Amino acid sequence: MNCQTQSAQSLQILHLSRCLVFAVTLIFTSARAEDVANNTVSVQLKSRQKLFNAGKNRVWQTIILANHLTQYDLNIGSEVNEEGKLINTFVGIANPQQSWWCNGFMTMKVDDADVGQFPCRISIVEQGQQGCLEFLYQRPEGDLRCRFLLYPEDEMLYVEWACDGKNTEAKHLEVICVPAVANMLTGQTAKDLGTRRAAQTSAQTFVEKKDEAEAKANPAKGNPEKENWALLLDQVWDLADASKRAAPLRNGVTGPAGVVFHPVAQMGLRYEIDPVYVRTHATYPAEANLVRLALCEFRKLENKAGYQTLKEKVPAVMERMARLTSTPREMTEATSNSLQRLADSVLKPAGEQKGKTSSELQLRLQRFLDAKTKWDQERTFAPLAAERALRAAYDQFYFEAERLGRPARKTGTILVVKGLNNLLYKIDAVRMKYPRLMQEVKNAYVRKDANYGFYVDYFPSSRKEIMRFDAIVLANADVEALQEEGLELLLPYLENGGGLVVLGGYHSYGLSSVYETRLGSVLPVKGERFDLQPLGTAETAGKKPSSSSGLAGPQGAPLQPMGKDSPFIENLKWEQKPMCYWQHFVKPSKNAQVHISAGAQSFLITGQYGKGRIGAFTGTVLGLPAREGTPFWEWESWPELLGRVLAWAADKPAK
Repeated sequence: MNCQTQSAQSLQILHLSRCLVFAVTLIFTSARAEDVANNTVSVQLKSRQKLFNAGKNRVWQTIILANHLTQYDLNIGSEVNEEGKLINTFVGIANPQQSWWCNGFMTMKVDDADVGQFPCRISIVEQGQQGCLEFLYQRPEGDLRCRFLLYPEDEMLYVEWACDGKNTEAKHLEVICVPAVANMLTGQTAKDLGTRRAAQTSAQTFVEKKDEAEAKANPAKGNPEKENWALLLDQVWDLADASKRAAPLRNGVTGPAGVVFHPVAQMGLRYEIDPVYVRTHATYPAEANLVRLALCEFRKLENKAGYQTLKEKVPAVMERMARLTSTPREMTEATSNSLQRLADSVLKPAGEQKGKTSSELQLRLQRFLDAKTKWDQERTFAPLAAERALRAAYDQFYFEAERLGRPARKTGTILVVKGLNNLLYKIDAVRMKYPRLMQEVKNAYVRKDANYGFYVDYFPSSRKEIMRFDAIVLANADVEALQEEGLELLLPYLENGGGLVVLGGYHSYGLSSVYETRLGSVLPVKGERFDLQPLGTAETAGKKPSSSSGLAGPQGAPLQPMGKDSPFIENLKWEQKPMCYWQHFVKPSKNAQVHISAGAQSFLITGQYGKGRIGAFTGTVLGLPAREGTPFWEWESWPELLGRVLAWAADKPAK
């Protein structure tokens, strides 16, 4: 039975061993190699699918690493366990016309246990000066990390496996290189083509041998110092007629593929050639905490040219692997002078060079420099722990410097995550009223698929990227759309001075999944599931109304300013009697401040998390106008009120 996918857009053919019951694909924007600027690398999520296969939930996603020379499409398949975590994760390559096998091409076993069975977190570590995609396998004995790296002026895709020291576990890495499996010509079988491939491969110099006599006597024995690279050859690439070199799906864009290993002490290496696959087996001793290799495919090259090209590249590839570090360059290339200049640039406009703030920032700077020295000493035998300590110290310094530098930037940069009915909140009117506050606005849109759930077409993928926004607005947006990766960025963003404004609606507060996440615990309100209720006579009398009132039924409740010290309520046109008809029934958190009420319910509540500011509007743009009053979203002062709260959250002047 043919595997099928259900999607609004056409999909690449999926090589799955079992029939899919259903598959839902979300297509995201993605960069092609020809669209990537020189000296940069792009890492982007191309698509994500949710599958139900053989009674199990699965996720299939494609992430692209591309520079202006080449592009690697990493196809990632995972099963989802009861806790919602990815397990049984495998990675394949489709590059980019699916010329490499898209099922798992690389397996790492530690003490004969496949690490793919453990929960895995996938994240984009870096893009720009270098591209880095991370797989973190959470084993009971300790995490194991796999990173794929691409550099701006290099066609090779580098792979680094890392774990911390003090382990007694031997490692076995198997790499399967089969770019020509789907390149059969009409009338050929896999067995026929494989036989020719094996014959052709064995007729060429497949690996460099230290001694030809030794190679013939013991062809399976590998020498890490000499035989650390191999190239898959196939006679299909030597055909004179280029149109016959590949099946039509590949348009001839394919060719010999190779692998280069970085040798380590006591490493074992052998190559296995069978009719279909070329396998490389690398074994490592327990004390090997870093395993590195490089992969490549030479498109439109015949065997001899491909072999010569890889042979010429090997010395440079070996040199790069010897000094390779997958730790983001923003940390490894940061120097005392460069960070001191950053500190001075944010302190001088604030006039705080000699104050407490200056001392705190200088202390954080010194902590980072100390952590960097320790990282440099420990990154070969404890790479994960050393980088985590380095990252923690860097974030403490960078977030504080970013927070201090914000007041000096008189204009604002705002991210607006737009959900259902977002237009009724008149965010564009706020921008017109406060052009400096919202000089730069990035709009992200929440989508929903019946099977997959909510997703958003943009959200920052790194700490540095999210910190460039002065505030984030969730306009009736379920936090599920941000995914786990987005929430893990949002919490430290708020803790270190970022701003957040939450607007109510069908997909907000208790009608969302927010209270099931860490974000729910830091909001200035506490609520329960299904907290959306109509406002009316029963509510104003202190009684909870029936949810059977209907959208047209609630009489609503007028908004009322609370207290005289609120910075948001002065000089607004309260005489127009702004009304709220449907409200999230929540309670203010400890230390939160209520600025506006709707009847007996809190309408606008603010609070802080760490150094960040959070504003929560619990009213919704639902309900029909009553005979008297004006729906608050049509109130003349609504854009001004929302702008004031946004300016407060962003720590910017409103005007």
